[in-house]
Amino acid sequence: MKTKNFKLEIEAKYGLKFVETITRVDVAQISEDTYQLNEKGDIIGLTVRGRNANSTENLSASNLYEILELLPFLQRLRLNNFISVDLNKIAKLRELTHLNISYNNVTHLEPISTMISLRELHFSNNLVVDIEPICKLKNLRVIHGLENKIENINFLRELKLLEEINFSNNRIENLEIFSYPNRIHFAWFYNNNIVYIHNATNTLHLKQFGLGRNNIEEIDFLTSFLGVEELQLIDNHITDINPIGLLRNLIELRIDNNKIYDISPLENNEKLTSLEIEKNLIKDVSALGQLHSLTYINLRANKITNVEPLKELSNLEGLDLSYNDIKLFPFWITESAMTMKWEGDYASRKGINLYKNPIADVPIEILKKGTLSVSRYLQKILLDGQDFMYETKLILVGEGSGGKTSLQKRLINDKASLPKTDTRTRGIKISDWVFKKASKRKHIAHIWDFGGQDVYYPVHRFFITENSVFVLLASTRQTHHNFDYWIPTIYQFGGSSPVIIGQTCHDGNRVSWSDLGLYMSNSNFNIVKTQELPYYEINLPNQNDGLEKIKSVIKDQLINLPHYGKGIPRSWVQVRNLLGTISMKHPCISFEYFQEMCKTINEQIFNNYTDVSDCCQFLHDVGVVLWYSKNEELKNWVILQPEWAMNAVYKIIDDEKVQVRRGNIIADDFSRLWQDESYISKHSILKKMLEIFKIAFPKKHRNEDYIIPARLVSIPSENIWKNKASTLTLTYRYEFMPRGLVNQVSAELSRYITNEKEVWNNAVNLYLDNGRAECQVIENFYDRKITIKVSGVDSRALITLVMNSLQNINDGYKGVKTTVSVPCLCNYCKGSENASTFPYHKLLEWSLSKDFVVCNESNDKVIINELLYNVGLPSNTTNKQNTMKRTITLFLASSSELRADRENFEIFINRENKRLNNENVFIRLELWEDFIDALSASSLQDEYNKAIEDSDIFVSLFFTKVGKFTEEEFAKAYEKFRKAGRPLIYTYFKNAPVNSNDIKEEDIISKFRFEEKLRLLGHYPSVYTDIENLKSQFRSQLDKIMPKLIS
Repeated sequence: MKTKNFKLEIEAKYGLKFVETITRVDVAQISEDTYQLNEKGDIIGLTVRGRNANSTENLSASNLYEILELLPFLQRLRLNNFISVDLNKIAKLRELTHLNISYNNVTHLEPISTMISLRELHFSNNLVVDIEPICKLKNLRVIHGLENKIENINFLRELKLLEEINFSNNRIENLEIFSYPNRIHFAWFYNNNIVYIHNATNTLHLKQFGLGRNNIEEIDFLTSFLGVEELQLIDNHITDINPIGLLRNLIELRIDNNKIYDISPLENNEKLTSLEIEKNLIKDVSALGQLHSLTYINLRANKITNVEPLKELSNLEGLDLSYNDIKLFPFWITESAMTMKWEGDYASRKGINLYKNPIADVPIEILKKGTLSVSRYLQKILLDGQDFMYETKLILVGEGSGGKTSLQKRLINDKASLPKTDTRTRGIKISDWVFKKASKRKHIAHIWDFGGQDVYYPVHRFFITENSVFVLLASTRQTHHNFDYWIPTIYQFGGSSPVIIGQTCHDGNRVSWSDLGLYMSNSNFNIVKTQELPYYEINLPNQNDGLEKIKSVIKDQLINLPHYGKGIPRSWVQVRNLLGTISMKHPCISFEYFQEMCKTINEQIFNNYTDVSDCCQFLHDVGVVLWYSKNEELKNWVILQPEWAMNAVYKIIDDEKVQVRRGNIIADDFSRLWQDESYISKHSILKKMLEIFKIAFPKKHRNEDYIIPARLVSIPSENIWKNKASTLTLTYRYEFMPRGLVNQVSAELSRYITNEKEVWNNAVNLYLDNGRAECQVIENFYDRKITIKVSGVDSRALITLVMNSLQNINDGYKGVKTTVSVPCLCNYCKGSENASTFPYHKLLEWSLSKDFVVCNESNDKVIINELLYNVGLPSNTTNKQNTMKRTITLFLASSSELRADRENFEIFINRENKRLNNENVFIRLELWEDFIDALSASSLQDEYNKAIEDSDIFVSLFFTKVGKFTEEEFAKAYEKFRKAGRPLIYTYFKNAPVNSNDIKEEDIISKFRFEEKLRLLGHYPSVYTDIENLKSQFRSQLDKIMPKLIS
């Protein structure tokens, strides 16, 4: 049994692989068929997973038992996912100490009752009812029997050496086991039928106790569990936690989702480091004020108003206060070491989360920016005093002819003449409605009336903003209201803004709408309902029927907006008032002009760039101006009249000549359509808006001409590529699919479009490197899917570019979820229009337990890693093939001006991976678009530090500027390299011609400063002339450092 030939034989015959000896046989520990040896060379461990395609071929049930007979010294055996297991044959293995038979449809344990050497037994996810037979196994220390049908475990009292038990997800009611002497230190009974524990007199050794999701109301039995250090009681019916106060050794407590209102008993639990008590009825947290060992507290979804008692908890690293009733901002938070967050789905245990608290003294726009923003705001209030703004934004949306313009007119003047029936809104109209009059100032709602035609859809996302009131109007003479577009879109970009639905009863016709149930039942959509019907009927031609009711509802929602009537620095109000005057003559001003204007109001308050940007960002957030601060090209301009920008875009979209040319814009169109004096000097800004918003893009060979994909025709059926054996196909399916995603892909990857004949309103063809790869992307809005087809030598590189582009676009939509389907690669499916597919997330899950999947069409086996690799998707790092491969993480940072170089560098790395694949090396490229420009934002700092820590190589590219990637931040990265030797840092400056008109003095100065800083640090950057030169230099560096990285 110890010979080398025997080991080679079982490896070849049975597909087993050698791994180091393990000490446990947990379900998730090993993901392949393996064996282990002792120091003498005896096989003492065996792991086989029955549904592993490899094992079903080599280790069927019959030859499994054949090999077991050859292993008399076997001590550890793990058999999972077999349809059935013969426990009688396994019972012959007398030396076995560790046995895992989970996931095997086992119903009875009687056959293994003679295996007296067993110390550890796992039989989770089976059909076991009776566990009495295992009570004969007196040496058992560990039993895991999760997900069975067990009702009685009291037989276990016979096992005096038992230390760990887990019987979660069973039917247990009685825990008499704690009435008898035992050595159990870990006991978990999540999701059973336990109501109470009687006569628990033997709990001396118990440290970890899980009783979540049972039927427990009274917990005075816990006074018998004084040694417990970790206690979990979530999802019960507990109201009184006095007994917990007696558990002086408690370190971790989870008691979420009960009915607790008084936590004063916890003041005695001085050893507590982690407390999770969300979804209860707690108001007073003073009992926690002296628990100085606490590092994490979760108080989410309670009724807390005051958190002052928590400010002295100096060891606290995480505090979740979201969904409470805090009305006054806790000022001590600005002095805390914890970062403030405003996130609904915040999963981290670091920082302070205040999401969804009705804080009245700090505007929500400031809270969202984090601790530093709040600190600056409070300081300004202290220096400048406070004033108030009573301006709101009311946005009217819906399909064309829905009655939006009529409602806008009658809200302002109930006697205003109504528009003619054939009149439609082109672009946007903004009007001011004084909805409330006060002695000192007016309360104004800026009403935005959007054009509702579907060709305008791509523009909506850039002007639909949070902290607004939305009125969604639809007419009874229309059969299709498109609610499935409008309501999710408002949620996407308007956040939790209230939505009022209005039914325009044309000709007095009222219709019962039954297609709103899904949205009414989901509170995320925040649809206002103050009456039995979920919508408000209006018939304005009929003596304003319904106007007063919907107007009243609108007013109520306006005055309850988060920023309405909130105090802000006095100078900010003065800035806003001055802008109102300036905007009459200048719809768009430079940010530099805005800065100077601020300083004329109060030079002390607007002392630096940050002071000015805080004010401008706030005015943008509340809809007074448009300022795209995170965009390098647009951040230097402040748009004072939003309709000016929108209507410039609409002039292009609506133009008849552009429509006749099916979305093709020639250079003269811009001069013809933007000839108004306010537009003449702003063509470059407006064109950049078209590009950045992915509405239009310049043609590859005629940059002065543009294409609007939304105005193009649909792809003809004869232009849709047929599948070939060499074609890779990927399908994205959406629960909610924003319209026009492929148009944004076309705009973002326009450099790969050879001519305008390769792009349509629902599809695009992309070509890489003179035909080395070609790709077709097709959007099917009604089936909610996008299909990507790619072929060619560099198909993997091109599909990666498309997937990254699509992911970036998807990430811009809140809550958009996709399922990616990967096509089968078997000989039957290659080139087939009806190829079998596999969900990507399931491939990752399956890769933990097997190498192959079986095609539903051919019944052939397909290697999972090949499926993932061929379509450019990353495989799971725990997959066995990846554990044999060395992964090098390369972080690439560059400013937006080097976007083309960044994308070509990505293609280069993909090609390098093909070369390195034979050496079992994989370079994982981490891209951070516009990373350097955005880096100073406080919310990105933690991510930046983590990216540095996780990288093996850090590459940064610069051209004419360094942006906000400051010397201090680079010094931190460099200091980490000096201390840890990682990441290896490579800095490249591009030396190429540049238009002198594009050079800004401050950019050049920042570049020179940074170069000098690098020199002082002893870090000398490289210079490259073009992308080929960069690739050549980096490949040379890579060859030099690779042996060190993989050693």
